[in-house]
Amino acid sequence: MSIFEKLWFTKVDIDKNIKLDILNKGIELKKLYNHSYENLLKLGLSLKDAMAFEKAKDSEYINKVIDYLDRENIRFVFITDKEYPALLKHIYMPPIGLFIKGCNINLNNSIGIVGARRASIYGKEVARKLAREISLNGITVISGLALGIDASAHIGSIEGSGITAAVIGSGHMHTYPKTNKHLYNEVLKKGCIISEYFPEQEPLKHRFPERNRIISGISKGTLVVEAGDKSGSLITANFALNQGREVYSIPGNIYSPTSIGCNKLIKEGAKIVIDVNDILEDFDCVKEISKEHKKNLDEDETNVVSCLESGNKSFEEVVNILNIPSNKLLVILSKLECRRIIKRVYGNYYSIYQT
Repeated sequence: MSIFEKLWFTKVDIDKNIKLDILNKGIELKKLYNHSYENLLKLGLSLKDAMAFEKAKDSEYINKVIDYLDRENIRFVFITDKEYPALLKHIYMPPIGLFIKGCNINLNNSIGIVGARRASIYGKEVARKLAREISLNGITVISGLALGIDASAHIGSIEGSGITAAVIGSGHMHTYPKTNKHLYNEVLKKGCIISEYFPEQEPLKHRFPERNRIISGISKGTLVVEAGDKSGSLITANFALNQGREVYSIPGNIYSPTSIGCNKLIKEGAKIVIDVNDILEDFDCVKEISKEHKKNLDEDETNVVSCLESGNKSFEEVVNILNIPSNKLLVILSKLECRRIIKRVYGNYYSIYQT
């Protein structure tokens, strides 16, 4: 399939489930594009849908889009392409295509972080700290580039691994809100900006709830940091639940308007988060220490560190994996803890230390 055919098919204004059915039947887009109106009807399309296919055959417009994507280094990722996020394919009415600007990052081990635009100082600090710690553990933070919690989550990720992904509610010709233009550029240095909308499409109100289903759809789970009783973040949490994903929530002051939504989610079964490990235990974490630290380790210490770099492990697991005596391992762990190379995270589990 050519990019022209993929863009044309994505542009057709019909129910996404009908498009998915066409793709699942293996109908070639090139043949579909060349079908007459009568042949489209023979495929079982309604009059309205057949007309939509014909209307989308605007080669001048599609070629202009292709030129714009080339100039701006934006990739168009079709639902059948390898780069398309794996989990997103399985949601109800997934985007047929995504316009992705920036780096080709791993989106298959991700968490969405969302919350109030008018967030408290405390809420912003929590989002920033958790995002930083999460990103340092090899998990990609996804958010919506909005003011408040979204912005704090992106900033924390940039301070951590530098990698984050923003899903926007408009085409790439628009930055919304404009006050986040600097953050937009910072995200692009190591991360990416994702949109399902054609470049010129504006940030209209109804597009933000549509955008939210992508944030939760890409992610293994969604963390809500602060949310009012009717917050759009609750829409994202609801999408996550319907998609069979985990919902995490930060408990808040019962008298605070921005905590009503979070406390309500917890009451309804969301997982309470009071520490980053409440999230990390549900994810695949990959952590490494610097080469400088490794230079100063003896053979036994190096083996322990290498064992923990693949993920958090219990004391007993390290003993069994390395076949090392318990009393000897205790001494090694104590030394590594004192040098802030590893840390005890919960119970008898150990992790690579991350600042």
